[in-house]
Amino acid sequence: MFPLTVLNKALAFVLFILGLGYAYLGLMKSSYGLGWDSYFYINQVQSWYDSGHLHAPRLNVIYPLLIGIQFFLQDYVLSYKVLTFIALASFVSTTYLLVRAQKKTPIFALCVTLVVWSNPQLMYFSSQFTKNLIAFSFFNLLLIALQQDQKVKAVIACLFLLFSHKLMLGCGLLYAVHYYSGRFIEKYNYLRLLFLVAPTILFTALCFFLKEGMLAEWHVPTYSFLTSHAQVLSTHWKVVIIASLLLVLWTLGKLLRKKSDASRHSYALLGVFLFLNNPLLVWDSLSYAYRFQMVFLVFAPLLLAELNLSRTIQIMLIGVFGISLWSSVSTYSPQKHDPPYLKYTFISLKLAQDTSFQHTKLMICHKALAEFLSFRLKKDVLPWGIAEKEWQNSTARLMYIPPEGKEECKALLKEIRHSVIVNGYVLLDEYDFQQLIMKKSSPRLKNLFTTWRNPMSIR
Repeated sequence: MFPLTVLNKALAFVLFILGLGYAYLGLMKSSYGLGWDSYFYINQVQSWYDSGHLHAPRLNVIYPLLIGIQFFLQDYVLSYKVLTFIALASFVSTTYLLVRAQKKTPIFALCVTLVVWSNPQLMYFSSQFTKNLIAFSFFNLLLIALQQDQKVKAVIACLFLLFSHKLMLGCGLLYAVHYYSGRFIEKYNYLRLLFLVAPTILFTALCFFLKEGMLAEWHVPTYSFLTSHAQVLSTHWKVVIIASLLLVLWTLGKLLRKKSDASRHSYALLGVFLFLNNPLLVWDSLSYAYRFQMVFLVFAPLLLAELNLSRTIQIMLIGVFGISLWSSVSTYSPQKHDPPYLKYTFISLKLAQDTSFQHTKLMICHKALAEFLSFRLKKDVLPWGIAEKEWQNSTARLMYIPPEGKEECKALLKEIRHSVIVNGYVLLDEYDFQQLIMKKSSPRLKNLFTTWRNPMSIR
């Protein structure tokens, strides 16, 4: 056990304060919410204050935190951003404590923390996934508790993970299994490797037998992320991603050596990383593979603690990555990474002026726009379809018109009462959309319609 002294905690607090400033500079770049999901949580908190309950009942620590911050700030969007600042700063400070708990010197702990902190992936993740970011600090605290053999604190951390992000709870439990089992099989390198890959094999088998459409041809998830996000990745970001993957491969090679000196912590962390890089999972923006990769790319630099670096190199890295923090601040760009909220604002103003919309009780439109309009217009807006028996005259749809099918849509809309809200978006009754647009459309147009921008699936 390596106790974390008052001095260690004081240094972590200093990093927390600096992290708040860093988060403010990196994320306070528009008057709108952060990422694609912010308005869902903002609507939930608004519902709590307006009606005394969440619009969609969920058990998650983000809600009491948001409700508490909103009580003081009285600004829903600002409250969400402030919570994100706190979550990012907490992750930075707990990362320092985690590295110190591994008996690393304060200089080395600061070095590793700065590498994790200056990672553009962390800033991007913070801008998009506040709820999940909150869980990152609890994950760090769980790892600290396990390394210090503090079982009660470990259980408490698991409970917080359960009510913040279940993926991180799974990662924490997987880490615990590898951490404790590593003690018994550390002399048998190939047996350790078998234990490392066993959870990935088991999960793949479950996907194969229990759920269709989750598996695909073999691919490298990190490469898939690089190619799918090539247009928004800076050179700094790409270098860190490639270096993180090489660091994992180096640690794996170190583990396979006959006289391996890899720590139980790195062994357990490597087991989690291999699980998060399952090469057979389908890759798209809503898949498990994407979610796993988002987490992996934030935590992978932690393996830097396994390198035997001289004090001179540690100090040099502190300087280099301290400077690179300024580069990471510019990672998040609302124009590149967020929905077009300025356009959504114009849509909300046009809808508010539309006389037919005044009688609408329920409207359907795509994700992000639905939550934004619900917040701005104080109406029920769903990002999914509804059953045919629920179609009513008071149910409308904000239909997205794909550019490739614009002319055919114009011909179909001549038979229907509708309002052109902005270029590419038309307001019409849900009944007309389903019975006239979808049934009379050509197979080509139907195929263009069946995307996330025109939600059809029923929950």
